Amino acid sequence: MAGINQSIGGLAAGITNGSDFSRYASSRRHYLIGTISSCLVTGVLVSLIGLVTASAAQKIYGEVYWNPPDLLMVMMDNGNGSSKSRAAVFFLSAGFAFTAMFENICGNAIAGGIDLAGLFPRYIDIRRGAIITFLAAWIVQPWQLINRATTFITVLSSFSVFLAPMIGIMACDYYLLRKRRVRLSHLYRTEDSSYYFWKGINWRAIPAWICGWAPTIGGLIVTVRMDPNPSRPLVQLYYMAFLIGFFISAVVFYLLNLAFPIPDMDQIDEVDVYGTFTEAEARKLGVVSLSDDASMAGITGAEYMQTSVVGGDEAKAFRDYKV
Repeated sequence: MAGINQSIGGLAAGITNGSDFSRYASSRRHYLIGTISSCLVTGVLVSLIGLVTASAAQKIYGEVYWNPPDLLMVMMDNGNGSSKSRAAVFFLSAGFAFTAMFENICGNAIAGGIDLAGLFPRYIDIRRGAIITFLAAWIVQPWQLINRATTFITVLSSFSVFLAPMIGIMACDYYLLRKRRVRLSHLYRTEDSSYYFWKGINWRAIPAWICGWAPTIGGLIVTVRMDPNPSRPLVQLYYMAFLIGFFISAVVFYLLNLAFPIPDMDQIDEVDVYGTFTEAEARKLGVVSLSDDASMAGITGAEYMQTSVVGGDEAKAFRDYKV
């Protein structure tokens, strides 16, 4: 279970940020194929190459080097600074540098930029948010997280402790409560929106998130402290942090929504305000297509939104405007 928890922990950040990139996909099928295939291919190849490299280094240098910078230094020392060793270390270092840069731009800077732009849209756009995230990363000193193998593994496991409850809440909200139905016009409103909640905060998610990581945080603490005799139940719970956090938060969030329901959570726009769907998709969903009706009256999605009553019936407002 510890290995599974660590493996999922390495993917947890990507799971929570998946919507930052899935919205650019032309179809759900394309996103699923790309995500699953990339996880399988890169996961297998990276693990295989790492094992082969560590095994080869042990045979050549007599010691296992799991940290790439340490291995590069050994290669340089054993090559006595020759041109061949310098060239090999240079190209390998460049590969690691570009890999780290691309991964952090996609996985951290862009995701952080989108989050900050969503929180402070008046002052921050995605580019500014990405720059702020990049500068804030230096405060965290991430290079300290990979100086030892045990520290690196602990960091991966800690992702499961805190991010698994978030994933459980998001999955419960989208699949169980909203039934995979999103009311797009309400995403761009403040008050009188099913997404505004209480002053813009869905307070139900906070206790659900806390309940998700509370049982496993003790195991993380004793692991970080390297206690010689940690409590076995704490460690066992920590080894199952992802599953425990995911399901506890999902259940608590679901029950809180039953006790304090949000009106019209599973509703969608009766009119395809933004021209999101094709005519066939709109008919399948039972949505009035703008290409069928609004174009005949010369109405754009923006004009329709200006005439619709906030929180009212979109289809009625649309018909009244046409008349």
